[in-house]
Amino acid sequence: MRSRTPSCIRVATIALTGLFISMCSSLVAEDNGVEMRYDLRAGDHFVYRERTERTSHGTDSDFEYVTLTQCTAHVLVVSASDSHSLVAVQRGDIRSELVQYTEEGVDLTESERTQYAESLGPRLVPRAEVNRVDAHGWPALAWAAIREVTSEFLPCLHEIEGLPNVPVNEGSSWKGVSSLDLTFRWVGRERIGDADCIRVEGTGPLAGVSLVYWHCPSSGLLQRLEYTGAYPVPHARVSEKWTAELLERTRGEDPQTWLARADTRIAVLESCMLEDALPATPAALYPLLDSGDIPTQQAVLSLAYARRFGPPATTQLVALARSPDPLVRRLAVRMLETVPKDDARAIIELSIKDIDPFMGEAVLQWARGRLSVEQRGSLGTPPDVLRRYELLSRVPLPEQSRAEGVATSAVEQCLGGDQSGGMAGGTARIVPGTTLRPMASPGYQGWPYILHIPADYRGDAPFPLVICMSGGPGRARMGLVAFLNIISRTGYVVLFPQARESWWEEWTGAMVENLVKEVEGLVRIDPNRVCAVGWSNGGTGAFALATQMPQRLAAAVSLEGAGVFVPWGAPPAAGNTDNVPLLFIHGERDTTIDCRATRQTVDRLRQLRRFAPVEMRILEGRGHDISIEGDGELFFPFLRKHVRDPFPRRIEFELGTLAFPRHYWVRIEEKGQGVANVSGEIREDNTIVVTARNVQAMRLLLRPELLAKPSAPVRVIVNGKPAFEGPLQFDCELLKRTTLLEADRYLAYSAELSVRIAQRKGALLLGASTSAD
Repeated sequence: MRSRTPSCIRVATIALTGLFISMCSSLVAEDNGVEMRYDLRAGDHFVYRERTERTSHGTDSDFEYVTLTQCTAHVLVVSASDSHSLVAVQRGDIRSELVQYTEEGVDLTESERTQYAESLGPRLVPRAEVNRVDAHGWPALAWAAIREVTSEFLPCLHEIEGLPNVPVNEGSSWKGVSSLDLTFRWVGRERIGDADCIRVEGTGPLAGVSLVYWHCPSSGLLQRLEYTGAYPVPHARVSEKWTAELLERTRGEDPQTWLARADTRIAVLESCMLEDALPATPAALYPLLDSGDIPTQQAVLSLAYARRFGPPATTQLVALARSPDPLVRRLAVRMLETVPKDDARAIIELSIKDIDPFMGEAVLQWARGRLSVEQRGSLGTPPDVLRRYELLSRVPLPEQSRAEGVATSAVEQCLGGDQSGGMAGGTARIVPGTTLRPMASPGYQGWPYILHIPADYRGDAPFPLVICMSGGPGRARMGLVAFLNIISRTGYVVLFPQARESWWEEWTGAMVENLVKEVEGLVRIDPNRVCAVGWSNGGTGAFALATQMPQRLAAAVSLEGAGVFVPWGAPPAAGNTDNVPLLFIHGERDTTIDCRATRQTVDRLRQLRRFAPVEMRILEGRGHDISIEGDGELFFPFLRKHVRDPFPRRIEFELGTLAFPRHYWVRIEEKGQGVANVSGEIREDNTIVVTARNVQAMRLLLRPELLAKPSAPVRVIVNGKPAFEGPLQFDCELLKRTTLLEADRYLAYSAELSVRIAQRKGALLLGASTSAD
């Protein structure tokens, strides 16, 4: 089960952090060298023909699987300035075939071709990605993580690769901008057609991984690219070759003509998400909704919703609400935002009956925007919208009217702003899409992850977050592939972290906790609806995460995981999940991870005093084949029905180390050798009772919501002896500071009580101080 992550994946998208800039300063170059640059001008349109050959060889069984995928890439320079160009790439006309499939020496190609063709559905749609690049091709944004081929490395490759940012000569070498961690070298000049081009070869630390490209100074483009690579996947090793060849280039085209063409339309629509000045208007966009092309409808509606365009014609919305695509249907409901409720009723009635589980969220959000805060409690489920339809305002209420007359707590007065608890992220525009990103958190800089932002996210409302942990070696890309068929229609922000050694090790758990904080600083997340789900090794990891950072999770689901029976290292502390709802799903005939691991883990959990439910589903006849994609109907309902209680008044936990010192409102600062155990209860009379074993120092992290009588004095008893008695001062500055520290307004605290426990001559000595002392 132990597998080291390929270095090219470990450093994925590290170029975005700017770390390679300093490396390029050591580039060997003579005076008057050649400055390799791109000649990119607004209106440029160039076309590449691309081909990917992919072979999988079985490592524990005898099979070989060979596929060939070809596509056409249209590269558009949507706008250009002195510093950056906005470049959009649309890959379409995708053709993929199974070339050969053999198993145990038997050729099964013909019988497998039909199944292969059926599996291609999500990959045959046009794909686009947008970025801002400088004159040397260095990207300012994250590139897309989904390409036309299921490949670990292909998302790292682009028709515009990073060139050296200092002059170079033949024989010069430099560290590349590519996330494949390659070192490049100018090896010579070659003619390609009529052009004199510079041949550049890049190699990296992984054997067999290379990228060769030909940059032609006369055109300021890459004329050709050739990549080869190999890497392991569960039960197989993959080798692949990708080539891209420039076919044609035109200049001075009008973006309006790109909007009219099917092979460039998606790219220019996605560009409009980043460039408000582009000529995208309802008059230009809404006729495209009648095309019947689902990717076009998705892109138009997502853009119109993000840019707050008025709704299309009612007849169009009705047709879109009956679309076979669930994302189009959900976006149609989003576009009802300003439609009078009487005009919207037919679509709302249709949407409430929708079988897509994420439609209900859109309907409820539409209705709640037309109710005051006091009235929103009457809406718990989508059918409640029709039952309370007469309460709804004709059009959305102004924000101030929605909150008018509502009592504001001291916490709300201090923090202000969004009462949902979301940390609206930063100043950068976060647009829908699935991107490969590097972490920025100290200690984890450059570590890769993938982030999916739903098409109906625009930053004005918090979205639930699912942390998706993949099986096998735990690579983020593998998690995305498993989620691919359903990710476009999910109503969650989906985070794919990447394991290092194992999902349950302390480093990985701490990385995930820091990554969740980082994402909550970028994207507006509902912190009370953060869930974890994983399969196989990731299923083990989802449960382990619930033991490491339970205060951040609303629920966790383990698919065919090992539970407490990890193959190495300390087992997860099952008792730490007492306030986290858990669901375990396992195949009865699983021979990779025996289902007894799940049964015995659940038995152990049920023997503990739990404050949250634990459920188990053992699937008859199933093996180690339970997946995110195929079995989502089992766990999505579980995730949707659970919301975190950030203020439990009863807690129990244990710590073997101080890697995860916090558990809700208790933080262990010092402990002795071995395992520390803590149980705590906040009673109705404001008495806080804590029993701590093998603990020398701890802090109680308190706020008004934890106390039945927030203004009354507090009494603290530790190990049966008084530790503190008196009022707790509400410290607004402390609350603000810890809100930023935790990236979660519910885990922030406005008072802290430090307790030191010392053992001297058999007597227990207690000392306590508040944050104000």
